[in-house]
Amino acid sequence: MKNRVIVTLAAMAALAACSHSVDSAHDPSFGASVAAMHEAQAVPVVATPGAPEGSASVGTLALQRYKEGQTRPLQPASTSVTTSAQ
Repeated sequence: MKNRVIVTLAAMAALAACSHSVDSAHDPSFGASVAAMHEAQAVPVVATPGAPEGSASVGTLALQRYKEGQTRPLQPASTSVTTSAQ
């Protein structure tokens, strides 16, 4: 008798959980929400007809300095601080 009551209560709880429809991949509202989120997150792209702006003279002078060995040495850099507590 006790097992029958537990099984009945479990079945009632399981059936009550599925009493209303939930958006799924086959519902029209699901597709509409995905389309709305896509539109909200889309970034407009502006196409430019020409090449990106830049200075050819700066690039040419940098290449010339590199070929002639007139570049400055790199400065050492660190992103962490180490302390030696000995």
